[in-house]
Amino acid sequence: MDMSLYPHAVAMSANEFMSWSSAMINNLLSAGTKKMLDGLTGPIWSWAMKNSIHPLHFGLACCALEMAAASNTKFDAERLGTIYRSSPRQTDVLLINGWISKKLRPDIRRLYE
Repeated sequence: MDMSLYPHAVAMSANEFMSWSSAMINNLLSAGTKKMLDGLTGPIWSWAMKNSIHPLHFGLACCALEMAAASNTKFDAERLGTIYRSSPRQTDVLLINGWISKKLRPDIRRLYE
């Protein structure tokens, strides 16, 4: 997919956006509905995933309950772009809630690395 077709939406005026979206829709109508939807929503999903925070929550004490409560439906951290992951390879931030003992220090270091 040619990314030059997707200018930065922040720097576009209303007239530029209307001309860009009209040209995009006209180009994609011939390609079919699925490709049209993928072409229109692809940049939005890419932007959202790039600007979301993916923390790994490592809870050790009662503080972990408060952090877990922040992701329930009452506070809903996902609507703000905070998406909890369970694998360190998928995360950007390591959240450690609680006390770190000498026995646990090597494991946390390995998890961090």
